[in-house]
This record gives sequence, structure tokens and C-alpha cells, in this order.
Amino acid sequence: MSEVLTLRIASTQTFDALTQLGRELTGDVRVLVLHVADWPTDPATLTDETIAGYQQAVSRLQRPDLVLVTTAADPLTGLAAELALCGDLRFFAPDASVALTAVHEGRVPILGTTARLADLVGPARALELCLTGRPVQADEAERLGLATPGAVEPSVDLLTGTDRNALTEIKALMAGARYRTPTEHATEERHAFLRLASPDS
Repeated sequence: MSEVLTLRIASTQTFDALTQLGRELTGDVRVLVLHVADWPTDPATLTDETIAGYQQAVSRLQRPDLVLVTTAADPLTGLAAELALCGDLRFFAPDASVALTAVHEGRVPILGTTARLADLVGPARALELCLTGRPVQADEAERLGLATPGAVEPSVDLLTGTDRNALTEIKALMAGARYRTPTEHATEERHAFLRLASPDS
């Protein structure tokens, strides 16, 4: 399998396929690129089992040895917007936007979005975006830190040239940073550095 795997997610059916991919994805894939398009979602179809499956799929794709890249070319709402915000790197075309519209249906985001938003833009801004469901245009998304500056292709090329072990260690450090004290995090960085410096790494 190629180091880079690219998928287009544009319907509930393709999201279901992504759930299956999360179970089967091998360690050969270093970068997964998801081109996310908007699709209508009937809240009545989102059962406890379905939601748990989607959450598990996203969780599997956020493992330390895989970089998840999401792209948006057009306005995204609801579940599509949430998926676009799940990436480690998130690229928005000039005409793209995201709107967390679950609140307009009397629902809440379901893909870990509330916690992820709080990490990305702070609790106050995250609350505003979730409560209003307003569209965030590409330029604002970049200013807020929701979107990654630059173009997707050069970034993916750089990622495939990155040392895989270093990439894995960096992702693991970043993922656990908010749970550690500064002293604990410094210790983790030191241990990661020494693991990479070991001849067996």
C-alpha cells in the first residue's frame, strides 16, 4: 500500500467506508488525506451504535504513526464540517467554510469536536462557534487556527519525507501535552529524543 492514501468523503456511505478503513488500515500508510464534501445527514439515522462507530473510526485515524490531513473545497455543515476539523492538518480552499450546525437541529457535535475546538481556538471561541453554528470562512479559519496555512500537496510531500519514528514521537508528545505538567512534558521530550537517538530506533 502507498505511503499516502487519499479518499473523498461525500456521503454517509463513504463515511461508513471510512469506519471500515479505520479497522483495516495498515502501518504502511503514513499520510491519509480526506477530501471532505458536504452531505445531508438525517439526525434520526444517528443511533447510539452509529455514533459510536463514527467516533471510533475518527479515534483510530488519529493514531500517532499516521498523519490525518483533511481538505475542504466548499462550504461544509454538520457532520462534514466536524470531519474536516478532525485532521492533524486542515486545508481550506478560498471558497470553503465550516459551520457546526448541530445546534440548529437541537443536537450537539459528535466527533469529539467540542474538545478539539477548545484545544484549537480556546474555550470561549469554541463555545461561540458551537452555540451559533455560524459559518467560518477560510480566511477566518486560518486566523483562528482551524485551517492550516499553505497548500495541501507540498505539505503532504514534506510529510512523506519526514522520518517516520520522529513523526510518531512528535504526534504522541503533542497529543498528551495538555495532560502533563511542564516538568512531566520536558521529561517526555527527553525520553523521546533519547529513543530516537538509540541505534535500535
